[in-house]
Amino acid sequence: MPRLVCDPQEGVKYYEIEVNGTLATGFPANGDGSASYSLDSLTPGVSYELRLRAFWDEGGGKSLWSDPLTFGVPLAPTGLKVVWDD
Repeated sequence: MPRLVCDPQEGVKYYEIEVNGTLATGFPANGDGSASYSLDSLTPGVSYELRLRAFWDEGGGKSLWSDPLTFGVPLAPTGLKVVWDD
């Protein structure tokens, strides 16, 4: 199961994620302030750009957006072959 994760951030309560320019709902931080967000819903064969920002409280304390993370979800394994070792 692929997940987007980040290092612990002291005092962070939740995160927002942006996927290909679309803002997703905030999700709660782990107890240590780190993030762990499931990427199971991403479509194979599509390229994605993700950004994340942290929120410290309900009053609007938030970080800047992270640098973008760009990657593609592979359709399926490629280059399969049987190799006989000597």
